[in-house]
Amino acid sequence: DGLAQAHATLGLVLTEYDHDWSGGESEYKKAIELDPGYAMAHFWYSQLLSAREHSDEASAQIRRARELDPLSPIIQANLARQLVFAREYDRAIEEGRKAVETIPNFPPAHRFLAYAYRAKGMIREAIAESQAAASLLGQTPLGLLNLGLAQALAGQRAEALRIIEEMKTLAARRYVSPAFIAIVFQCLGDKDQTLEWWAKACEDRSFDLIFLKVDPLNDDLRGDPRFADLLRKAGLAP
Repeated sequence: DGLAQAHATLGLVLTEYDHDWSGGESEYKKAIELDPGYAMAHFWYSQLLSAREHSDEASAQIRRARELDPLSPIIQANLARQLVFAREYDRAIEEGRKAVETIPNFPPAHRFLAYAYRAKGMIREAIAESQAAASLLGQTPLGLLNLGLAQALAGQRAEALRIIEEMKTLAARRYVSPAFIAIVFQCLGDKDQTLEWWAKACEDRSFDLIFLKVDPLNDDLRGDPRFADLLRKAGLAP
């Protein structure tokens, strides 16, 4: 009971799989109380706070995590993504560029910089960074996701749809998050398929689901009652 890492890991499971927000928060706070210098507890707690629309507190926690572990590539890369959730796109791009410059062979750095560019409407730059992430990731689920996004953003609909079929085929052999397929469909502008695959992600308890409410790229879904139902099922409704 006195091990900070154990409490933080339990907080991660409670938050990202069970969607038990209060239970997860209690475990993160306990971990930080036991070991204030444990960077990952601050980082994981920041993700919960971000998902729950507490952007100022989330920013404070992830910055503390970076102070404690300034060489962590995953913390630096995720700072860009959380700034997108806070709708601070210019700062997100700035932090994303820093991540790419510091750790050029780290796929999430390119992935989240692409995400920031896409949110800002800088499509050409988003395509380039998605392609960079895809090249580093290869024929993995995340690699296919980034390739599909690059093709969808470039207007290559047939190619993006082929990537979706490839992800479905791959899912017979290894885990592929339904959220990845939802994200590519969303980029293609197919609202019905997007919501259908997000519903599958909800049943699957996909990690990406926890950010459904705060992601500005979901703004076009917010008026749909199916989206409100997804938020309710994920415990993200008001």
